[in-house]
Amino acid sequence: MAAQMTARALLALGLVLSTPLAAQDYPSKPIRLVVPFAAGGPADMLARAIAPSMSATLKQSVVIENKAGAGGAVGVDTVAKAQADGHTIGLSGPGALVSVPFMTSVPYNVERDIAPIARVATVSGVIVAGPKTGLKSLADLVAYAKARPGQVHFGSAGSGTTTHLAGELLNMEAGIKLVHVPYRGAAPGSPTCSAGTCS
Repeated sequence: MAAQMTARALLALGLVLSTPLAAQDYPSKPIRLVVPFAAGGPADMLARAIAPSMSATLKQSVVIENKAGAGGAVGVDTVAKAQADGHTIGLSGPGALVSVPFMTSVPYNVERDIAPIARVATVSGVIVAGPKTGLKSLADLVAYAKARPGQVHFGSAGSGTTTHLAGELLNMEAGIKLVHVPYRGAAPGSPTCSAGTCS
């Protein structure tokens, strides 16, 4: 069963540079590409897919560093606190930015400490359920959850991420109460799927 949601991956959450860089001087050392989620998830796979082209274009190594936690806030904070020379950038969906108002505190200021550089992908999400549930459609899930309020769980890439917000939106729109289970990224929270079957 699949219900589409869209999230945009931003290359970068790049730092606002305090001084202009001369084009011929940049980059002068390897680029650190911070992914604020666990390895193996969509943001990580996208980073690994674009890193070789970035490296070839920039003529510098691009080193991917996964800094998971707090719905992406740990990785974004890493980028925000890096030296403002453009050699540390991040790749994330909007979750780490839009979730800031929902967190009690974050150690960075979205407007002051980071700036988007480019959109590199539009990512579709799906809702999946294991075959033993018997759920074949979104309508099946809604009916199942309505009959079991507070007993059906959904995993997300972390609190405040787009996968979390999508689940909460489904709760609101369908009048159900799915229980949120946050993970340190999409990969740890995703079911294992092969040959069209997920468990």
